[in-house]
Amino acid sequence: MFLALVNKLSLTSAKTQQRRVAVLALGSTKDPRAIPLLVDLLGQENEPSILDGIQQSLVSAGPTVIPELRHLNQAIKNDLDSLSYGGNSQEQLLVSLRLRATQKAIAKVLKVYSGSVKEADLSGVDLGQRTSGPASFTLILENTDLSGAKFRGAILNQASFKNSRFYGPGKDNRLGTFDDLIADLSGANLIETNLTGAVFGPVVMKRADLFRAILNKAKMPDSVLTEANLSSAKLIETDLQRADLTEASLTGADLGSANLSEANLRRAHLSKVKAEGANFQSSNLMESNWQGANLSGANFSRTNLRKADLSLAQLTNVNFRNAQLQNANLRNADLSLADLRGANLSGTDLKGAKLVTPKPAQLDQFLASPLDTFKSDHLRGVNFNFAKNLDPNQINYICKQGGIHEQCMNN
Repeated sequence: MFLALVNKLSLTSAKTQQRRVAVLALGSTKDPRAIPLLVDLLGQENEPSILDGIQQSLVSAGPTVIPELRHLNQAIKNDLDSLSYGGNSQEQLLVSLRLRATQKAIAKVLKVYSGSVKEADLSGVDLGQRTSGPASFTLILENTDLSGAKFRGAILNQASFKNSRFYGPGKDNRLGTFDDLIADLSGANLIETNLTGAVFGPVVMKRADLFRAILNKAKMPDSVLTEANLSSAKLIETDLQRADLTEASLTGADLGSANLSEANLRRAHLSKVKAEGANFQSSNLMESNWQGANLSGANFSRTNLRKADLSLAQLTNVNFRNAQLQNANLRNADLSLADLRGANLSGTDLKGAKLVTPKPAQLDQFLASPLDTFKSDHLRGVNFNFAKNLDPNQINYICKQGGIHEQCMNN
């Protein structure tokens, strides 16, 4: 059967429909020679309808086609890149159609055989979005099990992986054991990718580009995101407990109500970040940059913020209890109602920082308490003796709130 089908394909007189039927039949022959032949045909075919038939035939062959499709995808992508420096529009269109055929075939295999591609190697594959012309393509793999797949350096921009799984149990069917299936997305291009509700667990995403990606409610505990780019990403209510974000960039990201307890954000860049109500309890935030961030209501209790830059940050109602703030920069930060009890403020720069707690709203203005007599417990017992650049007004307020400073009369 295989030889008969090959013979039909080789006939120059064969009509397009006959060749398409032969191509589709090849995918079901189960002959080991069929897949390499179909992949070779895909890299040479000029007829769009035959290209579509080849990718359908390859999908029917199952996950075993992924290695050959991956190599062809990379080769065609290289050809397309070369044509951008020369070659006519017809050549570019033909190569683009071949590339899309490999993309569609890979996407369909991953979707149809969800959960059965546990060790698929798609490193360096191009599955990125193309929106112009007849070769347009957008990767949609929502609610798909991609546990254990390797996407190192893959191009996946503008794809949708909503509620998909990148982490799952191995043969013992138990999470947290030696044979867990953990995907690898190191260095992947995930720009503007939708990963809402995705399950990552301890997935490796070193140096991945997640610029403007949507990760709301994603489950990412213990994930490895060292040096990753999460600038302007949305991480609302995302679980990043114990995640490693060392030197990651989260500039302008939205971390509202996210859980980053016990995470490592050492030397991370978080300027202009929005993190109202986020949880950073017991995290390592040493030398991190939070300039101009909005952290209202966030929990920084027992965190390591040594040498962190929190200048111009909105820190109202923040919980800094027992935090390590040695040599931190809090210049011009708003610390209204911030709880600093037990915090170490040795060398902390408080120049221009707002410590004054706004008076509570009173219906009866005749009974309203003057601002300087309003009391709270947020500074009670806090030692400001080794803080830097405190002005007389700040010291006066600290003393009235029960804080400790050598200039307080009752000290």
